[in-house]
Amino acid sequence: MFRLTILSLLSAILFAKSAPAEDIVTRAARFIDASGREVIMHGANVSQKSKYPPFMPDFEEGDMTTFKNAGFTVVRFLLTWEAVEPRPGEYDYEYFDRVEKYLDDFAANEILVILDFHQDLYSRHFSGDGAPLWTTPDAESFTPRQPWFSNYFTEEVQAAFDAFWKSDDLISHFEGAWRAVAERFRDHPAVFAFEILNEPHHGSTPVGTFEPRYLVPFYSRIIDAIREEAPERIIMFEPEVTNAMGIRHFASLARENVAIAPHYYDYVPEITGSYRGRPVDELSLRLHLSLFSSRSQRSLNSPCFIGEWGMIQRYAGFEKYIVTFADLMDDYRMSWCQWVWDAAPADPFDGSFGLEMLTEDRRLTKMAEQSVRAYPHRVAGRLLDFEFDSETADFEMSYDPDPEIEEPTVVIVPRELYLEGYDVVRSEHVSSAMPAEDENRLLVRPDDSGETVRISIRRR
Repeated sequence: MFRLTILSLLSAILFAKSAPAEDIVTRAARFIDASGREVIMHGANVSQKSKYPPFMPDFEEGDMTTFKNAGFTVVRFLLTWEAVEPRPGEYDYEYFDRVEKYLDDFAANEILVILDFHQDLYSRHFSGDGAPLWTTPDAESFTPRQPWFSNYFTEEVQAAFDAFWKSDDLISHFEGAWRAVAERFRDHPAVFAFEILNEPHHGSTPVGTFEPRYLVPFYSRIIDAIREEAPERIIMFEPEVTNAMGIRHFASLARENVAIAPHYYDYVPEITGSYRGRPVDELSLRLHLSLFSSRSQRSLNSPCFIGEWGMIQRYAGFEKYIVTFADLMDDYRMSWCQWVWDAAPADPFDGSFGLEMLTEDRRLTKMAEQSVRAYPHRVAGRLLDFEFDSETADFEMSYDPDPEIEEPTVVIVPRELYLEGYDVVRSEHVSSAMPAEDENRLLVRPDDSGETVRISIRRR
């Protein structure tokens, strides 16, 4: 055992920082940085308030410290087509300027960013967000329903999606908007990925027909367009929103630097208002994540990034659900962004929506607290195993070091969890293990033996 000291902290300044975001690629179903290290990311969607004018997120000046102290390393940053192209063929470059200020702040704090074209219920005409109002069919007959997602089943919303998927003109405008975004942000040091469209909906077309007939050709077209503007960026996409077991139709999209980014919200608590945490409940969660993982690897040779997940905090057992789901994502070495980085209440449909990660005084909510954990962020070799104990905050990992990689392995050790510090209680074949300057990262270097590195951390 050895205790991390002030001397170690000062010495850590000598270590290099993480690689720029633009150098992250997909390789063998993993995210890999410029040094060859495997990258695992935990973070949040920023944010619900970006969906509506003035289209800016709920991310205040003091939030960066809270974000980093929670061990978060990635942001899924919401954009909307409406904000990008408010009038046909006219792009709002002042909006881009406002977005860039947030991206600059994330880059300065070594936070990775996915730019996501967001939509819910097609557009604001239907109490949702996403498409410009000029694209929307006549919406005068629309009457909002509760819960909000039931509006997907209205004739008006389905007609809007049908019109989009069948219109080469509208898709051309969507493509142009993406080209403008990709051109503007392709060289930004925070941005490592673009996500084509949040939760695409099938409209009135059966899902089994919609994905191969409409969604796959649409994705292929937009991937090609973004790739022309930003050839080195990762491009992410999702299955159709109601297709929880999706991915099987997307094999033709397998190509370099393309990744699947499904969402997962457990429908049983949505119906019952509680998560019981029985073995069968955990098995169901494991089954879904296993299918996401295996199908993404088999069909796309792609890592699987869970773009949204969480549970409404007024549901009984939500704490157990969050811990269980986070544990399972660790089992499959998945990166993720939780929904959503806003201060409660944030949702316009329901003032107690309950998925917010911040309280009104901008502290982490109970849901967000349950997802905070130690994890390997950048691994300089072949990751063998890692495990975090949510009750004790004990963490351990093992990896086979790659002698060709000069950068250290980076372990996220969130200050939120380790307020009194931590001890490295096991360090096999380790040359040094030193905290980084921001105190949320432990930098590990192997000795010269080439043997498996094992390291364990215990909270003081």
